[in-house]
Amino acid sequence: MRGIRTLASLGSALRAERARRGMTQLELAERAHLSRATVISLEAGGRADITTLLSAAAALDLELHLAPREVRQDAPSAVRSETDFDRHILDGTEEL
Repeated sequence: MRGIRTLASLGSALRAERARRGMTQLELAERAHLSRATVISLEAGGRADITTLLSAAAALDLELHLAPREVRQDAPSAVRSETDFDRHILDGTEEL
């Protein structure tokens, strides 16, 4: 399975799992203690804090795993400076 690297792909994965379980957005929202509007936003790839993402994942019996990205042989070095990493986090351009 490929890793999730964008909010859009995270939203698609949440939507697919919700549908696989036969749940409506409202059912997921209630189970996760979120609003339906928040679930809609998550599934559309909208921004959310980590607590919201974890709540939605837990409501779907999913858990978060972090792993190093696989580096392609033809890709430039994946090593970045800590300053570069922090800048991307702060301006919201860091891929998940």
